[in-house]
Amino acid sequence: MNEDIFLTDYFNECKNFISNQEVIQLCKDAKKMILKTSESEGKLMFAGNGASASVANHASLDFTKQAKIKSINFNESALITAFANDYG
Repeated sequence: MNEDIFLTDYFNECKNFISNQEVIQLCKDAKKMILKTSESEGKLMFAGNGASASVANHASLDFTKQAKIKSINFNESALITAFANDYG
């Protein structure tokens, strides 16, 4: 596939996704929940598998450092592999 066509299609798909009203409302709802968690001195929890673990880790760091909202992530490889080994 031609690179220009691939990139144009990809960015159009992204544009269509982020301009979807349902997605916009979900983002607004998530913002409200995050602010409510912060105001009640709660904690955001993130988890991911594979590459998503890296994204979860990064999100946790950004919320803690930049937004000053307590966050943790559950991506400890030793813990995850131990549970996978012991419980399938």
